[in-house]
Amino acid sequence: MKVRRAGIMTDLYKESQRSLEEKARQIQALQAKVQEASAAQARWTEISQEFHAQYPQIRSVALAEAFATKAGSDKGVTSFSWSA
Repeated sequence: MKVRRAGIMTDLYKESQRSLEEKARQIQALQAKVQEASAAQARWTEISQEFHAQYPQIRSVALAEAFATKAGSDKGVTSFSWSA
């Protein structure tokens, strides 16, 4: 009976470890996405500030980033657009 309990405890421990490792991978992936989003925000802020420095009469700027590709293609190009 003790051997069976030990086996069950070992299995539970291993499953818990796997679950924790998976959660750690998910957290790392999400942290990377947050860092990427923060970097993008900083770029947009810099661009907006540069617009304002060069054209102080502009009151607002809309910035966007897009991925352009042909239908069915796995190739494309990231482009930038703006409007004031």
